[in-house]
Amino acid sequence: MRPGAADAFIAVWLAAQLALPLHYYALREDPRDERFAWRMFSSLSEQPCRARFEVGGREVDPARFFADAWVRMAGLGRRHVARRMAGALCERFPGEPVAVRVECPEADRAVVDETDACRG
Repeated sequence: MRPGAADAFIAVWLAAQLALPLHYYALREDPRDERFAWRMFSSLSEQPCRARFEVGGREVDPARFFADAWVRMAGLGRRHVARRMAGALCERFPGEPVAVRVECPEADRAVVDETDACRG
């Protein structure tokens, strides 16, 4: 590699490493998903939430259908995980309405509240 090419590669690599976390601040829908953010080790990811799933109007235990890692991530308020879990319940129980609600006490509101997760 020529000396100029090596310098250019290092500059591009460093710029990418600095720019990657900007995705969290500018484009990410879920503020509780701090992967690749500069504040990756903030206390936000330690604040518990409660994920509730209902199938046909009855609450179901997500641990019966999903791996512990998925249940833990939903319990941390990760929106896309809760929605994917609800989608999997829709596939498992076709024709049944599936509802998902993730509540985080410090947020004063639900981060996910979909009463019919199978539509859409």
